[in-house]
Amino acid sequence: MTSLIRHTTILIRHTRIDCTDAYRLASFRAQVLDGTPAEDDLPGDPEATVTATGGTLLFVTAPDPRAGKNRVHLDLQPQDRSRDEEVERLLALGATPVADHRRADGAGWVTPADIEGNEFCVERSAAERAGWPRWLRLPPVARWLWLPRWPGDPMARWPGRRPMRRSPDAAPSDGRRPFSAASPGPLG
Repeated sequence: MTSLIRHTTILIRHTRIDCTDAYRLASFRAQVLDGTPAEDDLPGDPEATVTATGGTLLFVTAPDPRAGKNRVHLDLQPQDRSRDEEVERLLALGATPVADHRRADGAGWVTPADIEGNEFCVERSAAERAGWPRWLRLPPVARWLWLPRWPGDPMARWPGRRPMRRSPDAAPSDGRRPFSAASPGPLG
């Protein structure tokens, strides 16, 4: 009998960030993330590590300067303060504002850069998102995956989407209510 449990054979150990001064940037990011720098890292070391709640960051001194926009960045979500309070804290630590994507309805994010110009995003906290429907709490790119299904949904044929039921009145196998004209629409 084969096992139904799949075991992970690989994991992400570090997220590597190239920089001009590994120790200096690691110290900054440790403050940003309320993380812990490795005890054996010293100023001038070619590598420095920061362990935080979300994982471990490895900073490596690279001889070449950064050219253009960084291809990978971190999206941070404050846990014990609001997005705006977190942005103010980060600016006080030395981050510089790059872009402000906050909207009048409270959604959106802020993009600051660290002390070496690497961009990262600060999203709303979980408490700020709590009153929003689940699909609005997701990043904008992922929202279309969570929109409810309804008969005639043009997105139902896209790869990765759940298949539609054959009949709008057929009872779903997962216990949900069948669709009817009296039920709310796709966004209701």
